[in-house]
Amino acid sequence: MDSLALEQSIEFVNSKLGVPQESHPLCSKISSCRQDTSGEPLLNIYRDEHYTVRAVFDANSLKFFAVTMESDQFKPHIRWLYDLGSLGEFTYKEASAADGIEPTAAMIHLGNRSSSYAEIVSVGAPGHYQGLMLGSAPDGFGNLPWDSKGAEALNAKQISSSDQQARLAAASSFRAGSVPNTIGLFLDDGGTISKLLHDPQNAIAILHAGTNL
Repeated sequence: MDSLALEQSIEFVNSKLGVPQESHPLCSKISSCRQDTSGEPLLNIYRDEHYTVRAVFDANSLKFFAVTMESDQFKPHIRWLYDLGSLGEFTYKEASAADGIEPTAAMIHLGNRSSSYAEIVSVGAPGHYQGLMLGSAPDGFGNLPWDSKGAEALNAKQISSSDQQARLAAASSFRAGSVPNTIGLFLDDGGTISKLLHDPQNAIAILHAGTNL
């Protein structure tokens, strides 16, 4: 985690994480993705016994990465605008510790074989143009608190309303009782990847990449 930073090249990331186990055109995983003049954004997936890294590159520049813990032996310490603590030891609500720092969008997926969740925090210049994604990846470490009733309440609101503020309000119980297994950062610069990551549905699609779930 400490070796990763936005805008690094594919070659540099590979030198730190090794050859990716999988590499996909991002637009093959996200239906709303469109190739632009900079070329096809690329999604690389790096796996280790204790973690998975999903990295999105555009024009050979790292625009988004998400680190998922795969065991309780991997609990990286997280700093964003402030100290969040160790991954796997704070709830979604506790991650919103600073005044005015709240998720700007959230979405849950409840499937027959797996469930997942992603929330986005986009604060622009105050965040030094680094957006935050917290999530529960379907292939990540599963022995963490997950508020099932809160998840069902959020899912019901998603079905009945497309209003993001109503969905965020409905996510309150789930966020208070659930712990993320994934942390992600994206370059929140208004570019192609930034716009995609403002939609948590796209973040969930990335978290499902490389799984059969």
